[in-house]
Amino acid sequence: MKSLLLGLTLAGSLLQAQDVPNVDSVFGRGEGVNGTVYAIAMQTDGKILIGGEFSAVNGVPRQNLARLNADGSLDPEFVNQFTFGANGPVYAIAVQADGNIIVGGNFSTVGNAQRTDIARLDATGAADPKFGGPGEDFGTNGMVQAISIQADGKIIIGGSFNVVAGQQCRNLARLSAEGKPDTAFVSPSLINGTVRAIAISADGLVVAGGAFSTATSPGRSILRLP
Repeated sequence: MKSLLLGLTLAGSLLQAQDVPNVDSVFGRGEGVNGTVYAIAMQTDGKILIGGEFSAVNGVPRQNLARLNADGSLDPEFVNQFTFGANGPVYAIAVQADGNIIVGGNFSTVGNAQRTDIARLDATGAADPKFGGPGEDFGTNGMVQAISIQADGKIIIGGSFNVVAGQQCRNLARLSAEGKPDTAFVSPSLINGTVRAIAISADGLVVAGGAFSTATSPGRSILRLP
């Protein structure tokens, strides 16, 4: 009986060990994030952008937005004590070809500047005042939860909104690389719920998913634009 119990214990231990995935114990040593991470984006230099709902990374104050070095340590040069993060959740992050960073979420300030739910940041985390145009009523009237960048630099955004920079755009819109609403982009006008994910195919087609239906795709929660 003892041999049987020992065998079962060893077998259980082996199964348990096999069920546990390998984790890089070196990456991100420290306390980690004291909240939820909703978005991750990689820079070409290997640094990692994270967004979500948190107030500290590895014990250092960071407001919903931070950058990690390739080894997972906190990058002190990004949104440091002189450049604040976002005052609300960050749900989406994308990096432009020139290295500038597009962030979306549910906030009214980011990078130490007034921005409503979407902004472009430079390499230090400061908000770019040129994005969307100076003096314009730029932003959305609801949260941005997905961002994807086309090969030509244009920006697809999704979320729960019906106005972007004064233009009627319900839950899915396209911006120029400089943040201007693209009036040539025709999205389904009856997306009746939140767009939470966007991907762009190799041939440039936009695929959006979330919790919605349209007049042509009732209850499907996913669509592709030609």
